[in-house]
Amino acid sequence: SLFSDGSYLYAGLITSPAKIIKIDLLTFTKVSTLTLDIGENIAYSLFSDGSYLYAGLSTSPGKVVKIDLLTFTKVSTLTLDIGENNVQSLFSDGSYLYAGLSTSPGKVVKIDLTTFTSISTLTFGASKDIVNTLFSDGLYLYAGLATEPGIIIKIDIYTFTEKSVLTCAVGDNYVIPLFSDGTYLYAGFGINPGKIVKIDIATFTIITTSSFAVGENAAMALFSDGTYIYGGLESTPGKIIRRYIIPSADSHQRKIDLIENRLTAARAGYLDNLSAGAVALQSSVDDLETRLTAARAGYLDELAAANIPADIDTVLEQVHTGTYYMVPSNAAPISLQSAAGAYNKGNYVEIIPVNSIGFTYYIVGIYINIQTAGVDYEIDVATGLAASEIIIATESASYSSANRSFDMIFPVPIKVAANTRISMRCSDAAGSNIVKVKLRYKD
Repeated sequence: SLFSDGSYLYAGLITSPAKIIKIDLLTFTKVSTLTLDIGENIAYSLFSDGSYLYAGLSTSPGKVVKIDLLTFTKVSTLTLDIGENNVQSLFSDGSYLYAGLSTSPGKVVKIDLTTFTSISTLTFGASKDIVNTLFSDGLYLYAGLATEPGIIIKIDIYTFTEKSVLTCAVGDNYVIPLFSDGTYLYAGFGINPGKIVKIDIATFTIITTSSFAVGENAAMALFSDGTYIYGGLESTPGKIIRRYIIPSADSHQRKIDLIENRLTAARAGYLDNLSAGAVALQSSVDDLETRLTAARAGYLDELAAANIPADIDTVLEQVHTGTYYMVPSNAAPISLQSAAGAYNKGNYVEIIPVNSIGFTYYIVGIYINIQTAGVDYEIDVATGLAASEIIIATESASYSSANRSFDMIFPVPIKVAANTRISMRCSDAAGSNIVKVKLRYKD
């Protein structure tokens, strides 16, 4: 399991006892490893509320470990009741932590973050097994189940009861990731090839299904920026797909209505909490101020060490200056041939020999000439000597007709050390096809 608070990435390991690794996102290096106690095994799920990290463990009964983010030490362990086994998923709405269990039938445990105690358990009906994933939009909690076909349960956060049940189409099995943009809920399935469905939150019905191509397997993670939905796939090599979300006036209005409803409900809840626990609130504020002061000091040290203004100046200079080149120059493009079979990589072909460019340079794109109509190609760009290549970029390309050429410009140039050898190879959906290429770079 993985989770990030914006400064660090946390990785939960399938070990006994469980281990959690803290990774600095700026340097992408391991900072610390926390090993839990004997009997606290397999960190299957992680979630953070900004002050603490919570780890759900695959034990019987299930356990949730609370970890202080600043000191990266264990604060306490919550052991669930007998029969509440294997914490498969975690999600928090800021007031409560919800733990989805790998049980038959499935269960969701509601945990008070202030006291770190279990206050309620919602048990689903027969055949509603194994809570694979949880997601909340602030008003409802959604539970995705590992069933055939997949089932998604809509839970009212305030009453902690089932609101609606959505059973997916036959063959759409094992709901793995869930994500909501406030208007729609998106669900991915553990099937090959993969599939994503778009669900209207108001009616709780499926309105769109997006099926993947062969080789684009089970959707293991989903995220949306409001314009696109992104899916991380279980494939070799790994793939990320992007699907455009078509906005509408109705969807915009529905999003506004949902936000207004949530603000009204949240305001009422906050006023109740303020009147009932002013002392506890002040204590939380004092604690937050202490943490923010410590965090701010740490961030300022990191910013000073990062030399961000100089780094930005360097990037701007690289973007706006320099000479652009093409390899091969004044010559026919180089042919790459895929191996037989779908998406089997062909042999690497040398594009830039070792010691031929004696300065640091930036690969900015690929000129591509499609030879076979309607075939989806994957093209790898790699550094390193023969038989020791390291892939630095992978692009896909296709065209509806043969012998079509176009430039594929990278959004960010790839920095390459002087005298580095560059080679390329390809695969395609059918196998044994040719694509012709040139490499674009700048100094």
